[in-house]
Amino acid sequence: MADVGFVLVHGGGHDARCWERLTPHLLGPVLAVDLPGRGAHPAKLPGLTVEVFADSVVADLDAFDEAERVVLVGHSMAGVTIPLVAARRPERVSALVFVSCFVPREGSSITDDMPAWIRAVTTLLSLRQSQEPNQPNARLARYMYCNDMDSEQTAFTLSRQVPEASGIFGERVSRKDLPAAQEMPRTYIKLLRDRALRPRVQDKFIANIGQCDVQTLDSGHDAMISHPAELAAILNAIRQTGPLTTQT
Repeated sequence: MADVGFVLVHGGGHDARCWERLTPHLLGPVLAVDLPGRGAHPAKLPGLTVEVFADSVVADLDAFDEAERVVLVGHSMAGVTIPLVAARRPERVSALVFVSCFVPREGSSITDDMPAWIRAVTTLLSLRQSQEPNQPNARLARYMYCNDMDSEQTAFTLSRQVPEASGIFGERVSRKDLPAAQEMPRTYIKLLRDRALRPRVQDKFIANIGQCDVQTLDSGHDAMISHPAELAAILNAIRQTGPLTTQT
């Protein structure tokens, strides 16, 4: 059994397949999970909650016996899920990594800190999802995720878009049970060409985390697809030596 591996948690509109370009570059065992409502965990999207997401990741982590401890990596919307997982299994999580993640203020929701145009989109999706699952919007996905991609990477990304549980966006979340940063280091990977979460918005989420390390990558939102080797280099360094710089 390896000492430290990786558990990868995808963001909104994605599933475990989004990590396929990244995983060959990672050192140690890797588990890329599907959140409920897609892939290995089919479920009806209306009614899904952050707690249900966390329950699912905890169950997958408990079954992952290839590593004693893991670097728990979340992308985008997974910023509300991975702190709950880490709080429930602190003995298994050696570090938390937020890759351009939504990290709402304590007790608030993703929607509360979203740019106005994204709030409008999620509100519309929530209204539609009460009647039927939302199908991914290729034009919107191309704009938000693919601005730094070539045609092959763009096709890969768009072919793996899935409907999302829009109720998650308005759910209030808490990180009060998360171990202190001295006990469980955390890193935020800031993506400098991100259109879904602009760098200035990411700065707000970094501030919401508090004490954390900040690494930058000249990438759009889906860095695991457009810049897998560069992202893996950061993650492998965290696995081997822990975070490299500290921002409070």
